[in-house]
Parts: sequence; C-alpha cells; structure tokens
Amino acid sequence: MEKKYFKCMVLASSMLCISACSDDNPLNPLGSCGSGSWATEVTNESAALSAAQQAYDNDPTVANCNAYKAAGVSYLDALEDAQGCVVALTRVAFDEAVDEAQAEIDAIDCTEGGS
Repeated sequence: MEKKYFKCMVLASSMLCISACSDDNPLNPLGSCGSGSWATEVTNESAALSAAQQAYDNDPTVANCNAYKAAGVSYLDALEDAQGCVVALTRVAFDEAVDEAQAEIDAIDCTEGGS
C-alpha cells in the first residue's frame, strides 16, 4: 500500500513546524495556542497515526487497516482543531495538505482484498 497520506502529513508537518502561535504574533491574528505551536497541539494524534501505520505495515490485516484509518481521521480532526494556530501566511498550504490527506484517508479500502 502506498503511503501517500502519511507522506502528505509529514510534508505538511515539516512545512509548518516553524509556525509560531501567540496572541502577539502579527502573522497569526486568529488566536493563540496553549502549547505555542500547532504541531505540539497534535503530538498525541501524530504518534498514534505513526504507530497505527507501522502496525499495518508489519501486519496488513483488515483490523490494522481500520485502526490506521481511524488514527488518520483522529489526526485530521486534531489538525482541524489546531487550525487557528497556523500562521496566516501558511494557512492556504496547510488547508490544501489537510484536504489532500482527507482524500487519501477516504480512499483507503479496508475490506478484504482492498488496497
């Protein structure tokens, strides 16, 4: 199975990790993050996604596929919640990466014999 989804999220994470997030940041007038950046807001979900992907890679069962897909959905939900932490200059790229990742997650077929 190709890892387009995971690659997309890694790219988005790498591109946006420099996004500072505070009330006094003129590039991010939308609000603040309790932890300082959007990336730290999704740390738990990112770790869970990585673990689910590794489990599915090691044992590509329907159950592991469903767990991987569910972890992807949780990660996307967390990204949506952290969207206010993304600096305005990178918001469009962030949104595009999330939309692409959503399409990849939606395309994962966890039925027996799916790909």
